[in-house]
Amino acid sequence: MRLPASFQATQLARQAIQELPALDDHEDVSFVGQLLTTELVTNAVRHPDLDADTISLDVECSDGTLHVEVTDFGSGFNPLSAARQNGLRARHGLHLLDALADRWGYRCGEGMCRLWFDLDVVAGRRPWRGRVPIKHH
Repeated sequence: MRLPASFQATQLARQAIQELPALDDHEDVSFVGQLLTTELVTNAVRHPDLDADTISLDVECSDGTLHVEVTDFGSGFNPLSAARQNGLRARHGLHLLDALADRWGYRCGEGMCRLWFDLDVVAGRRPWRGRVPIKHH
């Protein structure tokens, strides 16, 4: 779906997640999905290089996974390094994405930047504490 490249897009994006019937019994997944979608949409509206009138939001919930993609029409950046830098207030949304999404990624170039994430829709999902670090032996 196309959203206006304005901060009104965040409300429309949250609504798109709220209205997914597959998440009716999964309030925790819906909440985190809305939070992460809002962060990606806010970044797409705030940081594009080009004067685009719209951004793109794709939402799908199937096979036990909520998949969200947000595309803006700028040159992009490397979100991997930004997501893992501590203490940078402007990058907290990417830190949340890194901590809460089950999987996430990006593709930037050719006049667009797309960030996506997946949340597994699992009954009785663990409480949200972010990822548990892997202990190295």
